[in-house]
Amino acid sequence: FGYSLAELEDILQLYDADPSQSKQIKRTLEYGIQHIQEIDEKVDELLEIRAEMLEFAKEFLEILKKNPAEQSKEGKEFISLAQDIIERLDKR
Repeated sequence: FGYSLAELEDILQLYDADPSQSKQIKRTLEYGIQHIQEIDEKVDELLEIRAEMLEFAKEFLEILKKNPAEQSKEGKEFISLAQDIIERLDKR
């Protein structure tokens, strides 16, 4: 779950220090909440990057569609494939 060795050591030391395990559970929960918050920040950051990359992909696709050099069979196949993929990604 992403706990560092220092965090694990801290949690395990509390096991011996508190027979009720209350302190150990609280510390584990504190670390867990902290890790969840860090994960949420990373997810938000990645979603923002994903959205920007998807917009660039759409813009690049439009540039290719207008490029006369891409009117060959291979060019049209690539554009069609890229458009399908971009549309699927955009729906996620």
